[in-house]
Amino acid sequence: MTDTLPPLARELGFERGMKCWFRDLPDDVRKAIAPEKAGMEELAAPSAGIEGALIFVESRETLDKELGAFHELLDTNGFVWVAYGKELSESDVLDAASPCDMVHAGGVTLAGGRAIKLAHRPGH
Repeated sequence: MTDTLPPLARELGFERGMKCWFRDLPDDVRKAIAPEKAGMEELAAPSAGIEGALIFVESRETLDKELGAFHELLDTNGFVWVAYGKELSESDVLDAASPCDMVHAGGVTLAGGRAIKLAHRPGH
């Protein structure tokens, strides 16, 4: 069978059948990931068992609120990519992740900005 997973989805670690949640995806990123074509289960809202997430945030307040609200809904092996605007830095994202017991697990350039992959601290 031919792998039909879009390159960006593969690069970010998303897989066919994965339970995913996305927040404020720009249209070009949604098109590049193509969750429906890739066979991902896209959730309308965060719920228990999220295996992968991608969120776009512009402020520290939104970042804190989003990570605080759904980090416990992530599957044990789940991850979240945080794409952040110019008003935020990598340090801001890592500071917001710390109380959620999440650690840096990768980084990419995405939609003209940066994104950091967060995962549960081992033993969480």
